[in-house]
Amino acid sequence: MMVDASPQLRSKKKLIEGFIAQLNENELDKLADSGGNITVYDSNGNKVSIVDCWSEYVEQKYNHDLAQLVQSEGLNDALTRKFMEKSFSAGEVSELGTDINDLMPRMSRFGAASKARAEKKSRIVESMRNMFNEFVGLIGFSQYDSQKD
Repeated sequence: MMVDASPQLRSKKKLIEGFIAQLNENELDKLADSGGNITVYDSNGNKVSIVDCWSEYVEQKYNHDLAQLVQSEGLNDALTRKFMEKSFSAGEVSELGTDINDLMPRMSRFGAASKARAEKKSRIVESMRNMFNEFVGLIGFSQYDSQKD
């Protein structure tokens, strides 16, 4: 697959494969080239741009993955979304400041709980970096995305 040959696309491989998999064989048979624009037909027979389908898929997948992270780690939803938007705008997931601490659930910083808290924070940062790498360049609210092009 061409995705493996591109360093920029490797982190997006699962996303691309998921999008292709969601197009069932009937839709693939109905692909039409209309003046250089690939078009698919929705379940109602309406023509839909594949670019629009991709954008919608990326947005839904991002929101799903972010909601899953919030739920699994017990994070503050609004602060987590704000943090990720800020990360896309800055072009990186930063551990500096108190932003990550603010979105995490309250945990003791002393004694044995201190180690559990540090492990949780590390796991959250790693998950956020993985999400960032998967969706950078694809999410519309990012100033960083438009600067890269």
